[in-house]
Amino acid sequence: VAGAPGTRRVQFVVLMLGELDEARHVTRWGTVWEAPDAAAKPVFTPFTAGMRATIRDWLTAAFRAAADAGLEVSVLCQVDAAETGAVQDWRNFFEFDPTAALAGGSYESAVLGPVLEALDAATPRGARVELAVEGEMGRTLFTHPAKWRQIIARLKSAPGREAWRVGISANYENVAGGTKPDASPAAERQALVAAADFVGLSCYAKAGAEPTAKDFADCVEKFAAEWAAAGCAIPPGKPLRFTELGLGGGGFDDEWQLRLPAPRLDRM
Repeated sequence: VAGAPGTRRVQFVVLMLGELDEARHVTRWGTVWEAPDAAAKPVFTPFTAGMRATIRDWLTAAFRAAADAGLEVSVLCQVDAAETGAVQDWRNFFEFDPTAALAGGSYESAVLGPVLEALDAATPRGARVELAVEGEMGRTLFTHPAKWRQIIARLKSAPGREAWRVGISANYENVAGGTKPDASPAAERQALVAAADFVGLSCYAKAGAEPTAKDFADCVEKFAAEWAAAGCAIPPGKPLRFTELGLGGGGFDDEWQLRLPAPRLDRM
């Protein structure tokens, strides 16, 4: 692992899969794994102990390479919809309690667990690590804020993580994933934002053909305004992070399939 001159940090995006029912509730966690028949295509498989250990070992090797290169490690955890579910949709609309045990384990154990174990094994004790426990997953954040806050408290309280910064992240718009502001008590949402060391955003707002600083400032202002409208304003001085950044010319066709380059200017 090597960065450009002056690079201090490298970010890893860890993406797992969730299988959805018709109501967009996650029924089980897993990933695309080798099929029993070596000639067959890989298939969605709920987490097993062996799979979890393999993923942990892969992540440990990657994080250790970064640490050995003198880079701080930053991790963004996300999920996508498995093709085997009743529906496929954007992670922002997934409904799940991150501590509830499903087939393959809970989000906390199956998705975050291998990441945490790998970070503990690969980074020196007391190292600066930055972790977004999720990204673009507004429905679960706003429906289960107390559970997410408990997760943040648990993982930060472990010995050796004193220098870790742990945060939450959301899309630049529709931060609540379609939930109403009263999906959970306002005090619980406010406590979650307060507990996070930073608030991240996926910065995919439209920008000019030559992006300017104002394009990004406008995106941040829109993002912050949605949090305030939901009754959990981002406190002054709370660090912000661009946990995702999109620059390009992609867009949707008439069937709303993503294409690159965009076939229509108004769908970019």
